[in-house]
Amino acid sequence: MNDELLTIGAFAAATGLTIAALRHYDEIGLLKPAQVDPGTGYRRYRPDQVGDARLICGLRGVGVPVEEVRAMVGRPGGEVRTALDAHRERLLVQLRELSQRIAAVGELIDKGTPMPELQAVRPVQIRLRVADVKEAAAFYTAAFDVVFNESISSLQFGAYRSDLFFLITLEESDRGPAHFGLLVQDVDAAYGRALDAGAAVVVLPELVTSGYVFRSREEAAAVAIGSGHELLREWADEARRADAVVVGGFCERGDDGRLYNSAAVVDAGGLRAVYRKLHLWDHEKLLFEPGAAPPPVLDTRAGRLGVLICYDLEFPELTRWAALAGTQLLAVPTNWPLVPRPDGERPPEALIAMAAARVNRMAIACADRLGTERGVEWTGGATIVGVDGWVAAERRDAGLLIADVDLEEALEKRLTDHADAFGDRRPDIYAALARG
Repeated sequence: MNDELLTIGAFAAATGLTIAALRHYDEIGLLKPAQVDPGTGYRRYRPDQVGDARLICGLRGVGVPVEEVRAMVGRPGGEVRTALDAHRERLLVQLRELSQRIAAVGELIDKGTPMPELQAVRPVQIRLRVADVKEAAAFYTAAFDVVFNESISSLQFGAYRSDLFFLITLEESDRGPAHFGLLVQDVDAAYGRALDAGAAVVVLPELVTSGYVFRSREEAAAVAIGSGHELLREWADEARRADAVVVGGFCERGDDGRLYNSAAVVDAGGLRAVYRKLHLWDHEKLLFEPGAAPPPVLDTRAGRLGVLICYDLEFPELTRWAALAGTQLLAVPTNWPLVPRPDGERPPEALIAMAAARVNRMAIACADRLGTERGVEWTGGATIVGVDGWVAAERRDAGLLIADVDLEEALEKRLTDHADAFGDRRPDIYAALARG
């Protein structure tokens, strides 16, 4: 067997990858050797790994991010072509930004063009204190697919002087944890587009004002906001402009000083309700206090609106309670971590939403996140389910998800002439079962 394996030097020569690159790809799990000597750490590779290695070499040579390369290795040629087409589109965007920058430099050389007068104030830089700049730069470079400029210790988004220009500057410090939040201008723009498109109800993801993956309670506390915060008032102003309802998740600092995973409901009248998540998922229990009150069910201009958050949806007691309280549309801000599922299947959480909608005859709108945050990959499972339990709209990429759903149908619980979803319930028996 050993005679058939290639030394790391021979494998490097056959694939075009350097020995250092092969060691790096082994460390990150992108290309594992067939054998590693436990005593010396010497790596050997199978000849049939040459094709994968050459593919990796080519993909990395054109700047495809490591996580996308990982997904392409071993996939059919057609899928690799589709991924490369998407990467080419990203490069074209970068090319346009670079062209703008080159033109700006040329104008500065030729005319000595001064900085343009600012028309409006907007943030163009945030500074993050980190324990290790190199490690943090590697993480953010992979997360945002941008280049880290070592000369200014910053990740740069967009061309200088363009509307997209923004810097994240990393500063090494041993003065304690870095406290930072995520800017939400892009979220504001997204729900602004939804309102402009005529949406009566807009649902935003869970903890959309702050991000989800906190390393400590202190980090979460640094970005927590109260229910009277300016951001929520801005949501209400937008809702008032379109006479709509906005439901969005936020990291709440309660009047009691505790942290809650919450959702705000705002409309033309301002803040209507704040719901605190009852069922905390996994490490959330180390950061937040669970809610102590049932979810709100409100009369809105779109109909009776109920609110749950993510993991709450998996408890049929709660979805049934919301339906019995008259909910016509259940709004569910979510952050669904990606889990394995068979090819062609919907995310399991979407199936739960379909089942809950069908058995309760109420519509459900789930706003999920997409991408990766501190190593956690999100499902991107945004789904709107009709009163009949069938998916009215779904989206697995970034962007708006809009559907027309007849909420009046949720007022009718009769299934046939002799079957009724609520009328056929047996609460007298259920109560006895609950007592155990």
